[in-house]
Amino acid sequence: MGMLRQWNYIADYVFKRQLGLFAIIGGLMSTVHFSGVYYSHDTPKWFIFDCFTSLYIFLFFFKKQRALKLSPLSGLVFTLVVLSVASLWWAPHTVAGLEFILRLFNASLLAYCLINSFSGRSLANLFITTAFWSALVFCLVFFLERYALQRPYNVGTFSPIGFINNAGHVFNIWIPCLLIFAFQHRHQKALFWSAIITLLLIVSILMEAGTRGTIIGLTLGELIIFALIARKSVKRALIFLSVTTLMLLGIGIYQFVDTNQSGRLSGKIAVFKNSISAAAGQRIQLFENTASMSREEFFGVGANNFEYIHPKYALPGTSQASPFINERQILRTPHNIILKLYSELGLIGGSVFVAFLSYIFFSALANAVRGEYIDKWLFVAVFATLFHSLFSAVFLTPASLFFSTILFATVIRRSGFSGFIEIPVRKPFATAFLLIPLLSGLLLFSEYFAFQGRQYFDKDLLEKSLVLNPQNDRALYNLSQVELRRQRDLEASLEALNRFVELYPYHIAGLFSKAERHYQLGQLDRAQNTLDKVLNFYPSYQKARRLQHEIQKRKLLARRTRGY
Repeated sequence: MGMLRQWNYIADYVFKRQLGLFAIIGGLMSTVHFSGVYYSHDTPKWFIFDCFTSLYIFLFFFKKQRALKLSPLSGLVFTLVVLSVASLWWAPHTVAGLEFILRLFNASLLAYCLINSFSGRSLANLFITTAFWSALVFCLVFFLERYALQRPYNVGTFSPIGFINNAGHVFNIWIPCLLIFAFQHRHQKALFWSAIITLLLIVSILMEAGTRGTIIGLTLGELIIFALIARKSVKRALIFLSVTTLMLLGIGIYQFVDTNQSGRLSGKIAVFKNSISAAAGQRIQLFENTASMSREEFFGVGANNFEYIHPKYALPGTSQASPFINERQILRTPHNIILKLYSELGLIGGSVFVAFLSYIFFSALANAVRGEYIDKWLFVAVFATLFHSLFSAVFLTPASLFFSTILFATVIRRSGFSGFIEIPVRKPFATAFLLIPLLSGLLLFSEYFAFQGRQYFDKDLLEKSLVLNPQNDRALYNLSQVELRRQRDLEASLEALNRFVELYPYHIAGLFSKAERHYQLGQLDRAQNTLDKVLNFYPSYQKARRLQHEIQKRKLLARRTRGY
């Protein structure tokens, strides 16, 4: 009974202070990063996302509701989760798939909890306020790190959110929300000017990043709303050209700052983008190769397993190659959320996901047509987010998924959504969510030990990482290098590579290293079989051709020696 009273007290405390809680979590999701792991910006944010969503869902079902209210939309989400779980049966990397499933499930249930906890107006207020404080904190940290502390930055660490394009995933949502917040608080000078200044800074950062998907998505969404309102009143519609105006102001602010720094900002960004400009030009080819992959894999390659199978279909070394597929680089996503789901969950799973996104889009559009000015700006956010998801890894980064989840929940709630079938929820269901932070913590510490092991070339640290997560592919690959170069143990290096290739069956460098180890151990036939696999999808791989030639020479020499 004492434990129950404690949980009741915690639940009461949380649900009475949700506005502040979401603002704090939004600020953390927008700024936290930790240099002790490989993905220094995403990994700690995923841990925060997992912990917060799991605890919130647990408290909701523990305190507020003991039944799930289902609807056709719930059926789509449930079908998606079931198909994702089923795909683990044939997915090579089950831990990567499990991460995706748990986060999909948590995001869906977080949206469900919000929809059933708030009215449409209250949820919109929570969402818009969360976006304002998150954007404000983001700007403070961005300018503190960039100009006060003068920390070095690159494409991967462009902002507190991380990779240069990832900030745009969130700006799709923040910019319309800041406009709403400024309008709502136009009579409160401190909040109004805080929102306006934050808005201008966000747009300036967007101009510096040059994230085209965000700029085009917001502009097109705004123009759709402008066209809808202009039919009744052109004067009223003019306010919905705010984003276009802000883009022009943002260009001016960016040019002013850049001029004061003698062009250093634009020079740095140009250098950053040169490394990925060639890849951007291959985006259409990536889409075509992913579509081909989806046709070949009718049931998909497994939830969150695109990265591990796509090299087989990427045509590396040819003019039709997907970007970042070679012996030194990997491609983690097809930069199109629909193609990702079709390639991973097959025709059925991809179609279910398209139906879900279509429901969100048309709900937002219907709200915009018949609703208030808030609904019109929320449509701009939804349109920009969905548009950007066709060209970037939207929904696949923690900040993007967090804010998109609250955005979609707000749109659904304001559309008058309600469930009509109730399923009782037992205590074990709610309690099970407390295990997710534990699992997420294990993965976080596994990533920490893997990164430290790589940094210090330390076998013990890498083995600690693999105790926590036996499928940490990065730790396995680095362990193979440590066993080879520091321990001089070819057998142990090969064993680590065998485990790595089971998880990552078409990793070019991994397959070559495995073939090389077989060759060094005198296992020529096994070396040849491994090379045949990599050359089958990467026929122009010259290092593999040279090793193949060496194997043939040794085989010929062995035959001559036996004959002599």
